[in-house]
Amino acid sequence: MKRYILKILPLCLFFVINFQAPLSAQGVVVSEPKEEPNTIVRLGLLPPGILVEQKITPKSSVIVKLIAGFSFYYVNVNGVSDSDFKLYPTLAIEPRYYTTLDKRRAENRRTDYLSSGYVGFPVNIGLTDSSFSLGPVYGFQKTLGKKGYWHISIGLGYSKTVEKEGISPIGDFSIGFILN
Repeated sequence: MKRYILKILPLCLFFVINFQAPLSAQGVVVSEPKEEPNTIVRLGLLPPGILVEQKITPKSSVIVKLIAGFSFYYVNVNGVSDSDFKLYPTLAIEPRYYTTLDKRRAENRRTDYLSSGYVGFPVNIGLTDSSFSLGPVYGFQKTLGKKGYWHISIGLGYSKTVEKEGISPIGDFSIGFILN
């Protein structure tokens, strides 16, 4: 049952992204500037979670995330199958400085809900184990349509898990809906 859900989920996300919020919306020029909220609440679909971003200045913010990371594997060797599903709830706090907001505004590109490139310093804390990671990242987030979003970041930081610790690549990807 679990493997069928994992096969169907990407297909559902494909339809939501392509038919509800076209990617061509990134270049849309809004004729009247609307007032942006100081607090942005997002519902993450992949990974599942809730994200709250609070503006501190026009070009900086702090984001707090409660996400449910997960892992699933299925192995079938010589007719013997094995599978496992684990849930990893994580609390993350990340200050961000948006580096390309002014450039995007000058080019009449979308900047609503902080659609821009940024540098950040995420701190991720595993709630069911003693894992954590922290370090600088570069990323960008974009608004999809009116209420969708996607985000990706990558960097190099320090990570500690039960098995090992040290310098490692860190990053994040999420896709979901803006609730306000």
